[in-house]
Amino acid sequence: MKCLLYALEKMEQCSKLRLTKLFFLIGKDKNLSQDFKFYSFVPYKYGPYSFELYHDIQTFEREGRIGIEGNRIKMIRGETTLSDEKMRIIEENLGRIKSLSDGALVDLIYDKYPEYSIFSRLKRKMTYTRDRTGIMTIGYEGRSIDEFLKRLIDEKIHALVDVRDHPWSMKYGFKRHQLEIYCKEMDIDYISMPVLGVPEVIRNDLKRTGNYTTFFKIYNKRLQDRKEDLRYLNDLSRRKRIALMCFEQEPERCHRSALGKELVRRGAEVVIH
Repeated sequence: MKCLLYALEKMEQCSKLRLTKLFFLIGKDKNLSQDFKFYSFVPYKYGPYSFELYHDIQTFEREGRIGIEGNRIKMIRGETTLSDEKMRIIEENLGRIKSLSDGALVDLIYDKYPEYSIFSRLKRKMTYTRDRTGIMTIGYEGRSIDEFLKRLIDEKIHALVDVRDHPWSMKYGFKRHQLEIYCKEMDIDYISMPVLGVPEVIRNDLKRTGNYTTFFKIYNKRLQDRKEDLRYLNDLSRRKRIALMCFEQEPERCHRSALGKELVRRGAEVVIH
């Protein structure tokens, strides 16, 4: 977030489009250290877009640090402190785009990164078709909402099936109502199936004991009572490609792996991540 403020301090004011494209190019900078994580992006209406970046912009506007008039953003309250390397990276990329108009900047990015033009209303340099079926599993731990959505797009997902017992998260972008909105923007169906989640009492027992053998034994037994739900997912996966989502990064520590294996036993094609 400080990097966003610093960039605005240097520019004083700019269009939202220009700010977005600046941070997209920073993320593609080959000299960027792996230790520095700025923003991730998804293909959207006008090329690469970051929901997280726009969330931060809205936060700064509420705090009175920046002002927004139409499509333009101006700095109100600055003096941001950053590491020398981060300041250098931002300033170097600002220098690269200084002479480019917003239109020329868009052209440059579309030509160099056509995969981000697949949903563009301006022009499309690459076609995109959701032409796969089957099931994959995915956890959002360690991912931003933009990284998560980009993975769904890359995997040609038609529908995201949320198998959390309680589809709520302290992490930005992953509450049920947020996912519904963002998936719709990506033309992905959002389906919540809490009946395939793990009740809080079972999760608490796992936290207390750390016994995954018992945890999966209990969950697999519960799945035997969900025949209609499993049949629904199996049938859907024959027509569309779906993603079963939960929180944990490692599938072997998450009930989605057991759910995926049960669907395989019932004839579905499943890739467990």
